[in-house]
Amino acid sequence: MVADTARNRVEHDCLACLDRIAPGSVPRILFRDAEAGLFAMEFLDERFANWKAELLRAWPGRRMQTRAAKLMATIHAASWGDAEVQARFQTWPNFFALRVEPYLLVTGSRHPKLKSLFDEEAERLGQTSLALAHGDFSPKNILVKPRAPGIARLRSRLVWRSGFRRSVPAEPSFSKALHMRRGVRITFDSPSFAGPSTARAWRSVRRNLKLPDRRLLLMLMLAAN
Repeated sequence: MVADTARNRVEHDCLACLDRIAPGSVPRILFRDAEAGLFAMEFLDERFANWKAELLRAWPGRRMQTRAAKLMATIHAASWGDAEVQARFQTWPNFFALRVEPYLLVTGSRHPKLKSLFDEEAERLGQTSLALAHGDFSPKNILVKPRAPGIARLRSRLVWRSGFRRSVPAEPSFSKALHMRRGVRITFDSPSFAGPSTARAWRSVRRNLKLPDRRLLLMLMLAAN
């Protein structure tokens, strides 16, 4: 599939928007040539570390998780119900092609007994327009330094969608618990755990996410396997 070059404009506009909402959380824009479809942004050097790499080296620190969650909450709260932002970022076709179809519809087709659930979730996401949300807010796209996390790569996926992104940041933390504690069996009804750390992680998910988002979290974990 040939990438839509209009995504370059979306990514530029997203960086500019996020820098206003949460200054310092994204690289600064240094130059733009709209006609050529390109822009330049600041280089983030070795003072930053990739959060995913840090998670794989050691158990995730609560402080960094809290900072990342606050950053996401700030973005959502500042854009919630904003008609101007909604009009500016009408990117559902890209989001469907890059996220919903490969993560939900393809996974559903591989698990016929669950296909209807995946299809229903894809439809729910398509009908939900609530707030501006980063299209790939996950540890691999976040650079961290001692003071605060920063979104290092936007990957042109900033979209006017809510539920998908609210579940994905929870997925790496829960997956980390599974990675560190083997012997976990997960179903859509009642995950069972071999160790107390994964059980605590799931209790946190149940406490902080509504049922549709918990279901989506499990779907995304199945899609990743």
